[in-house]
Amino acid sequence: MKAGKNKTLSKTAKIIISILLVIALVLGISVAVVAIQSSKIKKDSLEPPAQLSSWMDLIDDDVKINKIAIPGSHDSGTYGMNHTAETQDCSFEEQLKRGVRYFDVRVNYVDDDYVIFHGPINGAKYEQVLDDIKNFLDENPSEFLILDYQKFKNNSQQNVFDMLENAVGIDRIVMKVSDCSDSEFVENLTLGEVRGKCLVVSGIDYDKPYILDRGDGEKSGMALYSYYNGMEHRGNRIKFIENTLPSYIERYENEGSGIFVLQGQLTDLILLRGPRFLEANHYEDMNDFVKELKMNGDYDKINVIMRDFVSSYTSSLTIALNRDKGIVKDECKGTFDKLILDSGYDTL
Repeated sequence: MKAGKNKTLSKTAKIIISILLVIALVLGISVAVVAIQSSKIKKDSLEPPAQLSSWMDLIDDDVKINKIAIPGSHDSGTYGMNHTAETQDCSFEEQLKRGVRYFDVRVNYVDDDYVIFHGPINGAKYEQVLDDIKNFLDENPSEFLILDYQKFKNNSQQNVFDMLENAVGIDRIVMKVSDCSDSEFVENLTLGEVRGKCLVVSGIDYDKPYILDRGDGEKSGMALYSYYNGMEHRGNRIKFIENTLPSYIERYENEGSGIFVLQGQLTDLILLRGPRFLEANHYEDMNDFVKELKMNGDYDKINVIMRDFVSSYTSSLTIALNRDKGIVKDECKGTFDKLILDSGYDTL
């Protein structure tokens, strides 16, 4: 009997070991595939054209800000996080030099410090982000920034806006000065009126005169509309390009006003592969989508295009739409075209 039990245990042990080996092999292959695929998206290490830091200087002063095609970054401060959370590999300073003017900001308060977070992961110091913004506006007074404070943790909002005021200066924050709705206020703002300033939006009701309302279209009159259907961003990437993005544009046309943010990033359903893995397949498709806006006539409906892992090249695809919109200064069209080509755009 004892020998029979030992044989049974031995067989069970072999089966368990075999299963564990198969699991280890599958995991090893999966990790290798993720690593290889993710390596296709590399940080933009090329020095961006100097004019890219002040590209808004080439746009007419009287253009309404929600008519400008603006490059934006998703989860803007996640550089340096692990692969499951990092959606950007350029710092705020580097993104600004690469033409990004819309930033998705999420702040956590932890260990007596304010940091950028993505899910459970903490990253860059918020104070450094503010320093990058201040220094950039000091050097580039022709530009304006949209700071979209999407999320907060641990009541960080109590001091986040005070820190913004102290670092950047209250005189460089766009103040709402009329009794109209937030969307009406933004729709009447011209580029000339906001140069050198930050326009601040947030979904939180906070007692600051400059904070404008933002959201997913759950109510009317918001300054900024940013649609996001989580399941579609986690679904088939081809359907996302062909169906989801056009549906966002159509939805804004039907019910939105103010600033429109087109969210062009995918979201990891498995939560292990990470944004860089997803972007490796999505990158060229998204680039083609932006280019085709020029061909299908939808360029005039575009305001902010938000993406992962921004670069001079991806920024140039969005900025180039302003030429088709007809809002580039006449005397600057040659400079504008050169800037776009120098940023990596293959042809105009």
